[in-house]
Amino acid sequence: MSHMENPATLVACGVPETDLASASITPDITPPLIHLQVARLTRRCAITAAMAEILAPLIFGGAAS
Repeated sequence: MSHMENPATLVACGVPETDLASASITPDITPPLIHLQVARLTRRCAITAAMAEILAPLIFGGAAS
């Protein structure tokens, strides 16, 4: 491990310390999963969004929200 990868060295050099355990990789603007599944079904199966919303939980699994 080089000195640049050592967190203690980075903090000593002035790099802010981050807590990765509390970090989230999901942006606030991510649409709910059901909307992504509906969009995928409407594109691939040429069905309406209303029908895709009914079928999405059946095809992808999980509960509809």
